[in-house]
Amino acid sequence: MPLIKPKNILFSSRISNQRICMYLANKSVVNTFMTNYGQIKINGQTVTARRLITPAERLVLSNGCPTIPHDLILQKLQNIGLSFVLPMVFLKINLTSPEFSHILSFRRQIYVNPSNFNVPESIKINHEDTSYRIFLSLDNLTCFKCKKVGQKASNCSEQTFSNTPTSSQPLANQNPILNQIAPQEDNDQITLY
Repeated sequence: MPLIKPKNILFSSRISNQRICMYLANKSVVNTFMTNYGQIKINGQTVTARRLITPAERLVLSNGCPTIPHDLILQKLQNIGLSFVLPMVFLKINLTSPEFSHILSFRRQIYVNPSNFNVPESIKINHEDTSYRIFLSLDNLTCFKCKKVGQKASNCSEQTFSNTPTSSQPLANQNPILNQIAPQEDNDQITLY
């Protein structure tokens, strides 16, 4: 019985370095072949197969001060066994106004090869005599309260404790420091230093 039924081979071509490239009918056929066989024999010689497009996972890094060089973080990630598909980049803060579209976040992303081990929740980086804790998460929705995958914190059913006042009295009246802040008019602008 053939490893791949002929009807599932759409294209085949010899390419450089004595390699063969084949396009199969769909991802399911590719996954079945790679899982069950992963290689073929041609004239008694075993040829190992690899995917034309290697699956990659998006790794998001948060809380990383922008002054920390990418290379320093990449070295730490390599030390824990990650290999990279694309370069590390800063993420934008995702504002809709075009005049702010250039602003970057402290968050970064990098695409990594999928691995069979768990990515740690955080890594510690020392840079310019300061220690930084950078948090790592694969691009899957994870609740930061209960750590359940596929759930947002806003929908979390876990009970959390809050320091939010339960009284209906305005917050400014409960905090003497806030009482000293002058009320702002609607047309005031924020000045950043």
